[in-house]
Amino acid sequence: MLKFIFSIVIILMMTTIEMYNAKEVDCKNFDPMFHEMTLVSSSKRRFPTNSAEFINHCKTNNELANKLTQLNKNCFNDAMRNIFALVIYSYKAETKSSCKNKNSQKTKNFIAAGPCLNQHRAKISKCIDTAALRIASAKSKPNKDRFPHLCCEAVEFQKCMDKLALGDCQKHIQVYANNVQKILGGFVDRSCGEYNADSDRCDSLGPLSAKKSATKPSFIRNVAELVASIDA
Repeated sequence: MLKFIFSIVIILMMTTIEMYNAKEVDCKNFDPMFHEMTLVSSSKRRFPTNSAEFINHCKTNNELANKLTQLNKNCFNDAMRNIFALVIYSYKAETKSSCKNKNSQKTKNFIAAGPCLNQHRAKISKCIDTAALRIASAKSKPNKDRFPHLCCEAVEFQKCMDKLALGDCQKHIQVYANNVQKILGGFVDRSCGEYNADSDRCDSLGPLSAKKSATKPSFIRNVAELVASIDA
């Protein structure tokens, strides 16, 4: 009898470990999955260049957003979960706005930008990665300066985009930059005050370093970790 009970305990322990390991694997998919949803950092997907591709793009993004929402519920503590939820919501809202009317001018502009975005996405991705690394370094700054640094990185991202040698694609790629700004703008919810492109307040904060990373930096995770590190 004792041997039977011992065997049951071992089986339950092994099952628990397997479930834990499976969850760990799923949680590790969060960052790569977010990269897939944003496209520019994706190793598999490309920006849509016609209506048929756009329809598939909307379907895939909706599926990815739903999976990310579920992973967010299962993988993070309350502080991180709330921040991720806001970012994902902002992204879903912006995507829904484009996908609900496939004949709108906004959608046409996005599709027209597709070839240029595919051509230059490595350059754009570098701007995003740099922003992610700089945001990560902001965690070492004084508590009161961390959120302003996040606001100012939106300004720095636009500066990075403006410096890219994009030729005739500049106008088209600004469509993507505007979408990124809207998503980040929806997240920070106008809390930046004077820390914007129209003032010199960002200059008073001093520079942030972008230390190289052995792995691809996660923009969304670094934003969430920075905000979660701020004491109320």
